[in-house]
Amino acid sequence: MQQPLGAARLGGDGPARAEREGIANASFTRGDVQVYPFEAGAFDVAISRYGVMFFADPLAAFVNVGRALRPGGRLAFVCPADATLNGWVAAVASLRDFLPLGDFGRPGQPLAAPDRIRHVLTVAGFTGITINQAQTYGAWGHGAEDAAEFLLGTGPGRHLMEQADATARARARRTLTGLLRDHEAADGTVRLRSTSWLVTADRPADPSDTPQGRPPATGSSAEQAEIYLAHYAAVHGPSRGVGSRPPGPPQVAPAACWTVMP
Repeated sequence: MQQPLGAARLGGDGPARAEREGIANASFTRGDVQVYPFEAGAFDVAISRYGVMFFADPLAAFVNVGRALRPGGRLAFVCPADATLNGWVAAVASLRDFLPLGDFGRPGQPLAAPDRIRHVLTVAGFTGITINQAQTYGAWGHGAEDAAEFLLGTGPGRHLMEQADATARARARRTLTGLLRDHEAADGTVRLRSTSWLVTADRPADPSDTPQGRPPATGSSAEQAEIYLAHYAAVHGPSRGVGSRPPGPPQVAPAACWTVMP
């Protein structure tokens, strides 16, 4: 039986869609995966589709997910690769002079590269990690104006536009439309490269199989994260960037969409 735990992002329509499609064996709970009190060892599989990049503290989140999986349980997720490998991200990031982008589109995000992903999952106690690249050219609109309207009217683009004044919005739209003209195919379709990582990993069936003999996942997610970081630092030296965070409890991030199968 498929049971989604952790709800779609704020405002998600998962429950309504399930009802429309007559799916009676699904339940939805909204929560922050970094700290949500999953029952320990209760699930066989955890799946996320474009949710993990929203974690403020990826290590705490994956430690918590690992604790929820039974020994031998499986993790699978897909997340976007670095901004330089994603045309739509690069296009929106080009509007930094007009929109309050912050870190959006900057290279070096925590889960944007294979070595970072492997580092986080290893420190969180996962084994059997596989990371495969998935790349395609997607159609983003018919003509530059249509594609710009889509990119700035949905998702991150819409959020950023809502924070800008009318003049900045107009300049951003004009700039993006001009940039997208270079990506128009002969039939007018705007095509941009999209690159993601398809990742799978296992929770060790035997605690002794945990990488570097790391302690099994027990206690709260925050406590587990601190244990793993301390252990990793003792074995490999201090961790830089990925897996390191300021003291205190994990920050609350937008909830990711997880499917767990008991």
